Amino acid sequence: MCKLVWKFMAVSIAAIMSFMPLSVYASSAVGDEFVIDKIHYEVTSTSPQEVQVTGYDEAAEDEDVVIPSSVNYNNVAHAVTGIANLAFKDKNIKSVIIPSGVISIGSNAFHTNKLTSITIPVSYTHLRAHETKA
Repeated sequence: MCKLVWKFMAVSIAAIMSFMPLSVYASSAVGDEFVIDKIHYEVTSTSPQEVQVTGYDEAAEDEDVVIPSSVNYNNVAHAVTGIANLAFKDKNIKSVIIPSGVISIGSNAFHTNKLTSITIPVSYTHLRAHETKA
């Protein structure tokens, strides 16, 4: 009798999970890539949940960009902790706001833009010349 109950439970759970959207029980993996509000992200850590900005869709002329401090992917909040090399290269942006959780900015991350304003958190101390080359 006990074996029959366990078999019934296993079949029931499998049936229920087959009807659930994948995102309900999916988790992120390092290297996963996704786009939210024109900003491209890559998962860099799953413990803690962290992402870096890797790109940006074509910007309108003189666009302002606000990078969020966290984004949801697979129903899990991920802290934005970095901006990859060349992430915003040639995107016609005029200003960018970087959240306080960003601890690394890659080489030439904002290369060839029309930047007139960059808001960088006071906690960021490693600005290199090539990060903002216009």
